[in-house]
Amino acid sequence: QALEADFAARKRGYDKVAVGLEVDRQQLERECDAYQEEALSEESRYHYLHALAAMADATRRRVDDEAARRAGRGRALLPNFASYEALYAHKVAQQQAFVDQLRKQKAQLEATAQPRAAQRRAFSALDTLLRAKLEGVSAASESAPVATEYDLGHARVASFA
Repeated sequence: QALEADFAARKRGYDKVAVGLEVDRQQLERECDAYQEEALSEESRYHYLHALAAMADATRRRVDDEAARRAGRGRALLPNFASYEALYAHKVAQQQAFVDQLRKQKAQLEATAQPRAAQRRAFSALDTLLRAKLEGVSAASESAPVATEYDLGHARVASFA
């Protein structure tokens, strides 16, 4: 019985230490998870900032190249254009010429619109008349008997429905 009491006391001590260690382990796991999440967040932020820095560096290089082209240093952007400024000035001039051409076409169409309006009205009236005639013919053909003709080789036979 003394041995059982000693065993029970030692078992309670062991269980108490085991519970304490389990609680400590769980606490350490939570801390590790939190630190891992923080590390992943920092890594993501690092890559984001690195990408932003690369984009800013590319923009800065493009601006430096454009400034050098304007000053006459460096190679030309394209065979016909020394810089972006010249390229976009050319594109704006092209678009302006296109707008002017479209305005001329619009003015020409408006000038000739009156005679064509009468023609459009006449065509519309003709279209209405022909549609009415077609409806009348199709209504009459629906009420008339339908004839079907068969060719039997040596004779033609008609059938009326």
